[in-house]
Amino acid sequence: MLLICKYWFETYKALDDLGKKYIAIIDESDVNHIDPSHELLGGMKNKFVVSSVDSIESLTSVANILDIMEIHIDRVISIGELSQYGAGFLTERLGCKGLSFDTINMTRDKRLMKKKFKDISLPCAEFHLISSDTEGLRFNFPMVAKPACGFGSFNTEIINNETALADYISSFRINKDSHLISNSIMLEEYISGHEYCADCLIKKSEIKLLSISEYNMPRMYVTNEKVKYDSAEHLNYHKHQELYSRIDEFYQRIIREFKIDDCVCHLEFFVNEENAITLSEIATRPGGSYFNHMAKCVYGKTLYEAWFDSVLNNNDCSFPELHPDEEFIIVNIIPQKTGTLNTLPKLEEMIKYRTLENIIPRKKPGEKTHSNIRTDYTCFFIFRGKNIEEIKTDIDNFVRDFDFDIS
Repeated sequence: MLLICKYWFETYKALDDLGKKYIAIIDESDVNHIDPSHELLGGMKNKFVVSSVDSIESLTSVANILDIMEIHIDRVISIGELSQYGAGFLTERLGCKGLSFDTINMTRDKRLMKKKFKDISLPCAEFHLISSDTEGLRFNFPMVAKPACGFGSFNTEIINNETALADYISSFRINKDSHLISNSIMLEEYISGHEYCADCLIKKSEIKLLSISEYNMPRMYVTNEKVKYDSAEHLNYHKHQELYSRIDEFYQRIIREFKIDDCVCHLEFFVNEENAITLSEIATRPGGSYFNHMAKCVYGKTLYEAWFDSVLNNNDCSFPELHPDEEFIIVNIIPQKTGTLNTLPKLEEMIKYRTLENIIPRKKPGEKTHSNIRTDYTCFFIFRGKNIEEIKTDIDNFVRDFDFDIS
């Protein structure tokens, strides 16, 4: 039996499709979003609703109940950063498979992560571990201030002077995202360049899938500014073999030194004009929601499906690109209005965008939208073709003209 921390539809759907049986630990904030098909037709055999998936008392109670009921848990799985610590705790408490608490701690707390990067000579930005004491800083303004245990890029800001830094530190507890628990902050040297991420499936210490994407907008810009869309471009392996090779080498070292195995990782990094790579952070979970759908288009499986098929079904196959001669960009249109979603866009109504391949709804008509919140996913739009410039022209026109029907 599997034990799954926190709810995410794609994860549970992937387990259902594989015929896996699992017990779910559901955060109170997710209760109203659970699709009933998991219990009616899928593999959810029991569920526990807790105030927080990172509450040690709540999770200990769950583990105690499992002991009393004599339910054997084979593996604990966390599907996102907000349940990583809880999953590590349960893995050690239950003595089952899963990422260790030490591994999760090193990949969740950016202070430990960056220190580890430096200790093993991986290229990363200079950093300062304790934000309240800025004496001895080895870098100047502008710098980046961020939560030590963050969520996406929320509360991550570029700081340009001492006053802005003091304001950020003094107001952090009040302004931090509601999902964040820790009040710890770290400071980093500001790195310029193109921003990328690399999702990697690891099984038995071997890389079975490596997918690199370029963010078309800097994360902090999307998070902190009013924007209309967010997007990422998949980098074709054959056209970017050198970058894939270099990232593969970094991943091999990270897997070994951080003791990561049998999971999907998400690595973020920058490349400057001299093609020097600076690692930003490593996470022991798949990339954000649209990268799962990007993977489905490029490799035929979402990151969750590839993970579970490989690790849970013991499939040793690698996952090559299905269309190695084609380019893919995924676009997330951010609602510009708070209200009710009236209708969803239809592909047949958008034939003028010749490279628009698919529309993936994330909401249903009647559901609420929230203005300028980038994680308020409503639809993903997949653009595909052999000519990247044609795709980008379509996207430029599309994001300028398209608006959701919201009342």
